[in-house]
Amino acid sequence: MGLATFLSGILFSINIQLVFGSSALLFLLALFIIKSQFSSIDALRSSGTENSFHKTLNMHTIGYISLLSLTMIIIWVCYEQWNSNVSVLMTNNGISVKKYSILFTISTIEIVALQPFIVRLFPKTFNADKLRVILGVLTFALSYLLIISTNDYWRFVLGITFVSIGEILALTAIPSLLNHYANNTNRGTIQAIGSLSGSIGRALGPLLGGFMINSFSFDTTFLSIFIIHLILVVFLLLLRDFKPKY
Repeated sequence: MGLATFLSGILFSINIQLVFGSSALLFLLALFIIKSQFSSIDALRSSGTENSFHKTLNMHTIGYISLLSLTMIIIWVCYEQWNSNVSVLMTNNGISVKKYSILFTISTIEIVALQPFIVRLFPKTFNADKLRVILGVLTFALSYLLIISTNDYWRFVLGITFVSIGEILALTAIPSLLNHYANNTNRGTIQAIGSLSGSIGRALGPLLGGFMINSFSFDTTFLSIFIIHLILVVFLLLLRDFKPKY
């Protein structure tokens, strides 16, 4: 990801056709690899597991899973502003596309460098994972506050740094929390719900962000995102170490 965003800025400055042309070639290469190298695997389904998902859930479990899924949607809807609308803001303020693309190279380097150390600061417990998600959401919130009413590139660099830390904290801990509410009969389904929630957020992010920016302004949008994250933290405090009984 870091290499791609770095190169896209360079290629864009030469010719935008190079960006999309190279992307098309990479997709074709990926299709060739899948076709030639992937082997089919027969899906094995254990008897007696059909329709077990709803049978092994109660209202507490459904509520916690729903809250974590909503957290994923909100995080990604807001995160996508960095991938879409922040670029418009930066170019409108006279910051080049190349400098914008370098932000994600910085982010990737930070994630690779910091994640092994930050993760080790927290034990592998429910409360630690809950704390990581809350701290991550707060860090995401601060990243949007940093870029309100600014023309300074260093503020965007600091903002993407907070995004990187938020990603390390929250997005790696949510699957662990979801796993806490699962058993062997529904673990895959629950993790798929979390993954789907992230996809929904990524799909809706540019649309919702663009609508808000057109209706209000960049500053109002980012301030609203900041407040939404704070409200989300209040609900995350309600998460409990509830292990369902089957």
